[in-house]
Amino acid sequence: MMDLAGRWDLTIEEGSNFERYFRWEDSTGTAKDISGYTLRMNVRATYSSSTTLLTTEGETPTIVISKPGATGVFKIVVTSAVTTTLSFTRAVYDVEAYETTNVFRVIEGNVTLSREVTYA
Repeated sequence: MMDLAGRWDLTIEEGSNFERYFRWEDSTGTAKDISGYTLRMNVRATYSSSTTLLTTEGETPTIVISKPGATGVFKIVVTSAVTTTLSFTRAVYDVEAYETTNVFRVIEGNVTLSREVTYA
């Protein structure tokens, strides 16, 4: 039986650092060993949009995903220097784990940008 991706909606605060930890588990609640996987993430205005608003890929990634351990835990980071430049209202995202020939969607959801009032 294949496990479906988790669903979690995110709110990014404009002008602030964004950091969230997640734990990839199977349907029984057992953590997946992610040590052999690379994780990638894209944020787009819509599922069919060809333009990425944030990404882990390319020469200048705007998202960093780190894997502090093999216990299924990973951390998504978007710096304040990047969140200051954002202007969307709502978007969608997903995180995939891949290795050689295997690709798994780990988590997906909506992204809301909470606009900043006080800034320098």
